[in-house]
Amino acid sequence: ENFFYSRSYTSQYGVPYTHTGALAEYRVTPCLQVAGGMTRGWDNLEDNNENLAFMGRLRWTSSDECSTVQFAVHTGNEDNLGENTSTTYNLVATRRIGCRLHWAIEGVSGRESEGAIRNNGLVDADWYGVTNYLALEMGPRTELGVRFEWFRDEENARVLGLPLDGAEGGDYHALTFGVNHRPCRFPCLIVRPEVRYDWSDVAFPGLGVQGLYNDFRNDTQLTYSINAIARF
Repeated sequence: ENFFYSRSYTSQYGVPYTHTGALAEYRVTPCLQVAGGMTRGWDNLEDNNENLAFMGRLRWTSSDECSTVQFAVHTGNEDNLGENTSTTYNLVATRRIGCRLHWAIEGVSGRESEGAIRNNGLVDADWYGVTNYLALEMGPRTELGVRFEWFRDEENARVLGLPLDGAEGGDYHALTFGVNHRPCRFPCLIVRPEVRYDWSDVAFPGLGVQGLYNDFRNDTQLTYSINAIARF
């Protein structure tokens, strides 16, 4: 369901997306659904400890099916010893504006117990962010899309994956423009070119590192990419 070839910071670092477990869903009303279940942890095929994690979700759809709001939570002990809790909250709203424009906004917040190092001691790691999506149908075979994101990695424990002391900053931004095109001769094929610009204020002055991109030499990055999907 991702319009773009690349993934957002939220998708990569903010919330878990793949689970092993069981999920039950119940339709309370024609517009409201609830779901709940257990997983074996954050993006795990096999659990790294003996504790199960909980996942729950509420989803509301308007009667005209032009608007949706979904709230989800995932929480559980994710470290090898099963002692530190990681919890994420995810809120997504979508709206169809007219017959050709689609808008979506996603907010995420998370915390990992003792997930970062500060002043030679363990502290909780927090992260949060907002992502906006717009998609415009230009015709029966072509859509244009734009995505703008702000992601805050408070203790720099998520994106870098290194709970090191001495990092400054914590904000990540990304602006992406993309196209989804279905060639008329190959209706099962979707071609997705995109241009993406990233910038961040994260730096390690004590190590002489002034940016995260281009082998830690720049604080910005421009990326061109393309891929294709064949549906059958």
